Amino acid sequence: MPPLSPEEEKQLQDVLEKGETTDEEVREARRLLAQAHKVGWTLSVADALLRAGADLTRAHHHAAGTHGRQESEALQIDAADLRLLEKIGRGSQAVVYKCRHEPTGRLMAVKILAASAARDPDVRNRFIREGRQAARLVHPNIVRIYQVAPFKNTFFIAMEYVDGGSVAELLVERKRFAPAEAVRIIRAAAAGLAYAHKLGFIHRDIKPQNILLTQRGDVKVADMGLARRAGDIDAAFQEVGRAYGTPYYISPEQVRGDPDTDHRTDIYSLGATFYEMLAGRPPFVAPNSRHIVQVMQMHVYNAVPDPRQFAPDVPESLCRILAKTLAKNPKERFSSANALARALDRTGLAGD
Repeated sequence: MPPLSPEEEKQLQDVLEKGETTDEEVREARRLLAQAHKVGWTLSVADALLRAGADLTRAHHHAAGTHGRQESEALQIDAADLRLLEKIGRGSQAVVYKCRHEPTGRLMAVKILAASAARDPDVRNRFIREGRQAARLVHPNIVRIYQVAPFKNTFFIAMEYVDGGSVAELLVERKRFAPAEAVRIIRAAAAGLAYAHKLGFIHRDIKPQNILLTQRGDVKVADMGLARRAGDIDAAFQEVGRAYGTPYYISPEQVRGDPDTDHRTDIYSLGATFYEMLAGRPPFVAPNSRHIVQVMQMHVYNAVPDPRQFAPDVPESLCRILAKTLAKNPKERFSSANALARALDRTGLAGD
């Protein structure tokens, strides 16, 4: 078969070294690319890896059967099997639908990349990478990703459907949370983040919209769209000087675009979310959207207001935890999400 180009080999080696794929998937992608060259097809490395992953998953599933495996691991999804029920979210480049997987009757959330966005290789590859990375994270406090697959002239990510809404939606209804309930939710989110951090992932966009609740109260961290591996030096330096995140919850180091940003940026953003849940407003606010850059600068330079200015019933123990999570210097924050969880446990408010 025709050899691959040096650029294709480099791309395959890069994703392998970053832990975004396996040796087996790279071998299969290399075979697919060589086959495409032979017959004159146009096939990108990203698409070859996606097809390789899907083909190998199907092959392994066929060989092993479903005996002894969790349903979420064995599930294979075809776009034709998904019945769209209602639109439940929209971003700048994708739409999320509540769907029913007809063969199993299971409800799912399916994020579909806009066809116009899919034509941009960078956007398409980032979308695929988001799904592939998030699919590695299997934890009760993280939204489960089932599959990433082609769909007409774009791609979709099929994931666990969470039926209770987001913390952001509840804040609109309630304005703020009782301290004990806020502690329980943040403690569970910290557990999910601790797991992701242990596997080398940084979320980088923790906010009320990305903390979901089931109707029975289970907490799920969602949307790994800005996540990257903690050791991804190339990606870190490509982002130098760029602010990634959501302005009301972004850490000072993300505002500056520091290349050495690590897992403690998630602790800051979780702290900003916790602050809003307790105080009824984020740590820093602007009079209108035109001043959003000012809010980002406040994260870097301004002292965090005492939450009791806005909610006098916030316990002193939680004020101390907020001050530590929202420290400007990452070294002065909790060293890990597990350390934050332990501090919340010591307040006696977290429950069982």
